[in-house]
Amino acid sequence: MAAINAWKRKLLDLSMRNRLLNFRTTRVSTVTVVDEQPAEVFRYLALNGKSMKFAAAAQAEIEAATTTGPEDELEIGKAPATQHQLRLAEFAPYERENLHHRHRDGVLQTSASPEQLDRALLRIDAQATATLEEQGVSTLFLALGMLQYRESVDSEEWRRAPLVLLPVALDRKSARAGFTVRASGDDPLVNPAVVELMKSSFGIELPDLPAPDQQTDDYDLQALLSATARAVRQQPDWKVTNEIYLGLFSFQKFVMYKDLEANSAALAQHRLIQRIATREGNSHQGLPPDIREAPLDELFPPESSHQVIDADASQLRALLAAGSGHDLVIEGPPGTGKSQTITNLIAQALGKGNSVLFVAEKMAALEVVAANLERVGLSEFCLEIHSSKANKRSVIEQIKTSLDASLSRPAVSDRARGEIFEARMRTTEYVRSVHAP
Repeated sequence: MAAINAWKRKLLDLSMRNRLLNFRTTRVSTVTVVDEQPAEVFRYLALNGKSMKFAAAAQAEIEAATTTGPEDELEIGKAPATQHQLRLAEFAPYERENLHHRHRDGVLQTSASPEQLDRALLRIDAQATATLEEQGVSTLFLALGMLQYRESVDSEEWRRAPLVLLPVALDRKSARAGFTVRASGDDPLVNPAVVELMKSSFGIELPDLPAPDQQTDDYDLQALLSATARAVRQQPDWKVTNEIYLGLFSFQKFVMYKDLEANSAALAQHRLIQRIATREGNSHQGLPPDIREAPLDELFPPESSHQVIDADASQLRALLAAGSGHDLVIEGPPGTGKSQTITNLIAQALGKGNSVLFVAEKMAALEVVAANLERVGLSEFCLEIHSSKANKRSVIEQIKTSLDASLSRPAVSDRARGEIFEARMRTTEYVRSVHAP
């Protein structure tokens, strides 16, 4: 348990280096949305499933903004300039029918010039796409509403933390067309870092969004913003603002922290976790002797295995070791057949009626194995649940495809089985003859 607690401390970042707790805009990874209502943007994108356009600021507003100095964009503790007052306005409940039409027109007003807006959206889209392709992690969010707070009553520095994070995607029909933004299909969430900070440091329980299946078309995000304002009202001068930003956020480590926190007791009892944490127990450098010296033709003939891709003797021994209940780490440089071995391991487990969770840091590794399984006719057994395929619609479609597929075993003729057996025995006899004294 001590090791698990140490892992949790390493994963949890409640320092002010965390952008989710100390948000600052950057030209590279942020687009500032001005004079919009978070609840209406949430309704348009998340509830109604529509796309929104971006509108650049008028030239007069840009010129006025450049006379205030760069600190106005970053330093919340200072009095905001006039052109920023709407963006930094404290949230106040309103009647929707009394809103100006610009707050419900499907256009996000920004503080950037047309050139700045286009450059920023291009950079953000490129970075989000690269992260998704390399790591399978979606990092593009629309931050709806901000909590303005101080770390202590005596502190003179104000911090900002996003409240609601809506996963989004950017689309563009052509190089000349402008970008539009839409909800990606992943579930929106309350900023997990600020929830944990408020709970651990201030004893404040922030409200949560209703479950996705309970977010009806008439759900109003004002309810959450109002509840948040009530939860922090005992803190002097804290407030909830209407700020909205498009930006890149990452909190995968925090998700891992919550997983450890919720399952610490079960993990502490797990055999492999205990081995990793205590470094105790029997282990072998290389394959165990019983696997290394096993006669493959006798113990692991092809007709008794479920391998679907060609494998050499070392790869077959890896399959035998896994099937015999050994835990093993397979290492090797690129091109040595690790992906093929993983494919065969998955097929072997499926053949025995087991289920497999295959994880990888790089999305490319997942795609190679998925392509191998599809090529040998096992794609109906696969459910892709990495970030780009984790939305509900995609999961339902994949399950539908599997249910509709014919899962009858392909017929294998006795003649083919006999040919495999004879070919293997001829090859084995040759090897024995060559090595005989």
